[in-house]
Order: sequence, then structure tokens, then C-alpha cells
Amino acid sequence: SCLTTVKSWIPFFKDCGDDDECLTDLRLQAQLDISGSRQSPYIVRNIRQRVSVTVLLANRRENAYNTSLNITFSKNLLFTNLLVRDDAQNKVECLVYSSHHRICNVSFPVFRSLMQVSFRVEFEFRCSFLLDEVELYLSVTSDSTEMDETLGDNTVYMWAAVRYESDLLLTSESSHQRYEVQPATEPVPEEIHPEFKQSFKIKNL
Repeated sequence: SCLTTVKSWIPFFKDCGDDDECLTDLRLQAQLDISGSRQSPYIVRNIRQRVSVTVLLANRRENAYNTSLNITFSKNLLFTNLLVRDDAQNKVECLVYSSHHRICNVSFPVFRSLMQVSFRVEFEFRCSFLLDEVELYLSVTSDSTEMDETLGDNTVYMWAAVRYESDLLLTSESSHQRYEVQPATEPVPEEIHPEFKQSFKIKNL
């Protein structure tokens, strides 16, 4: 018979004090490494088609269990990597929810009290979606309890106007490799004139 079910256990104990309720206070900070406005948009150049976000997540109170970071980004961005600092004690692992949405587990199963983790999320611009802006929305949640008055720093929205540098290549093809134009000494029937075709192609590299 084939094995269809696998059971596993993660050895840890719930440490939430005498009341057995973890009251946490998560704080999310993020910064986009580009900036652009409608009046002065950021120019996406061929030599640099990447954009990254530096993220700092901190837990300022009791343990936060099953902490998750949601990352949503516009369709002109392609998620490529997430790099945690070498000295970080907490792991960040991301799952693909959709083509422009990632759900990342932070120090699963428990993001401990007074801990913080810093990491960088990297993207590439997708030339198949030439939008005039980039948008990123980050939010953090956990299964622990957090008061309404401290939820304001659990989300970050980032935006920048962009334009794209063009790199055009013009090529042409001719139906004749060599041709001469000479004055006619007498009328020539139109049907015996050689057909001449010249085609041009413009490509954005």
C-alpha cells in the first residue's frame, strides 16, 4: 500500500506568561531603493532593471506565534529573491500564493519577544508589463493577540512613478542587393520594370 498521510511534530512550548495569552506588538518598517514622482519619474534603464525593498520586522512584546508577512506587488515586478542578514537568528521562508503575491513565514513557529529580523526583497522589472508606476504592499500578522492601538505599524505601502529607457534597433532588407537608376531614352512599358521592395523593422531591445 502507498503512504498517503504523514504526521510530524515541532517540539516547542507556548511561553505566554501566567495568563497563557501572548500579547504581542509587531512593528514593520520597509524602504524602497528607488523613488519617483509624476513630475520626475524614476527611469528604468537597461543596465539596471532591478529594484529592492529593505525590511525590518521587530517584536516589541511577548512571543508572536505563526508570524506571516504578506508581500503584494504590481504586475510589472517579478519576485526574484529574499536575502536575510547573515547574523539573523530568525529564518524567513516564502511561499508562492500567486504571481504577484508571496506569503512568508517569519521564524516559524515562534517569533520571540524583543527579537527583530532584517532582510532584503529583490525584484526585476517585467518588460511585458510597462506600467507607469510600481506598487508594493506589505503586512504582518500572527496568531498572537495584538491591541488595536498598535496595529498601525503592521502595514507599509510603497509607490514610485517610473518610465522606461528605450533601446531601439533599426534594420532594413531589400529585394535587390544592387540596383542602378538611369534616365530612360525612350518609354519603357511599366510591366517590365523590375519590382523593388525595401522593408524596415524597428525593435526595442
